[in-house]
Amino acid sequence: MENTKFIKVVCPACGQQVEAVVRDDRIKGYCTTARQYVNYLVETKMEKKDYRQDPEYRTKLRAATKKMWQDPEYRDKQRAALKKKGMKTKF
Repeated sequence: MENTKFIKVVCPACGQQVEAVVRDDRIKGYCTTARQYVNYLVETKMEKKDYRQDPEYRTKLRAATKKMWQDPEYRDKQRAALKKKGMKTKF
């Protein structure tokens, strides 16, 4: 009897998790969002990334931080907090 098990892999087309079957050194699944099959060798399967490594997350975080620092009230508040600590501010 074959040794099969179900795992979750990341679809290379859309980035969502897909349930797949591991059998005979292959990982096979189907992504309903992208409407294509996911097929890997066991040695080359994608590993789960930390959310901080996700480019989409980093882009959103960078945009939110930039927007926050463009607000003069926020900058003044941060500048006052740094002065209170005794640090020099350059912004």
